[in-house]
Amino acid sequence: MPGLRFALRAFAPTASIVIVAAFVGPAALAEVKLPVPTVDQSAVASRGFFYVGGHYVGEPGKHIMQGQISSKFWRRR
Repeated sequence: MPGLRFALRAFAPTASIVIVAAFVGPAALAEVKLPVPTVDQSAVASRGFFYVGGHYVGEPGKHIMQGQISSKFWRRR
């Protein structure tokens, strides 16, 4: 029965993947607990940032900004 042996060899890996997926799937869909608590953002109308100071250094086309400072802001509703 070489045909049956070939069919079982071809089917066994697929069946084992389906069985493992049936047990692992629900665990993967469980609620993920974030390491940092979330905060309600409904009172924030807009967010933004801006840079102050700085100058460009380096070769043309490869220059970068250096010496700047940034500030983030949130505006309430």
